[in-house]
Amino acid sequence: MNANAKVIPHLRGTLVAVHLVAITAGSLPVLVDERILTPETWKDPVALQEFGRWSNGLAQIGIERSVDEVGAMLWDVASSVLRFQRTVQAPFQGYYQEAGTRQRWRMFPASVEETLRFRIDVERNGGWETIYRMGDPERPWGREHFDRDRVRAALNLYAWGLYPESYEQLVDWIAARAPGEGKVRIGFEALPAIAPGEAGRHREASDWPEQRLVRERERR
Repeated sequence: MNANAKVIPHLRGTLVAVHLVAITAGSLPVLVDERILTPETWKDPVALQEFGRWSNGLAQIGIERSVDEVGAMLWDVASSVLRFQRTVQAPFQGYYQEAGTRQRWRMFPASVEETLRFRIDVERNGGWETIYRMGDPERPWGREHFDRDRVRAALNLYAWGLYPESYEQLVDWIAARAPGEGKVRIGFEALPAIAPGEAGRHREASDWPEQRLVRERERR
């Protein structure tokens, strides 16, 4: 038996082992999303509400921690987890890039009691008319763009206040294409979480007057 016949099985086994280790490290659930691990996000009302729940839960078992203390504790934990994930995955970044084997399982950072739905209004006859509302078949303008999976993912990030410059660019893009004359208003409706029996029911805007990240532009 020649030398190559002895070496190749060992080399193949080593490469398979490296691949398995790399894929395992790369497929670890993303318990901490680095995009939301910022001081601003930690002060968001949703985050503070979640910290309050943790504070109340700890108090029930005799551990007294304020909302600020809980936030600081979770910041330390999240930072440690993120450093660990980056350290484990760092040796394999080139492999992920060349082999196209990136896999990220992002977890929800917290439960929410409201959702934000993208909406576009145009000024008509002295009032506002909704021409697009996400998920509403009766207001479909531009849905060929906004209902795409990648665009919906981007809108979700904008709703959380991420990538504000890109959001402003989207607003300008819509203002340049919205039908008619006058102003266009873009934003997100703040919707309360609904019971399962209400799923699919399109309520009127008066059911949820509060809106977020509202922008107005002159149509061009």
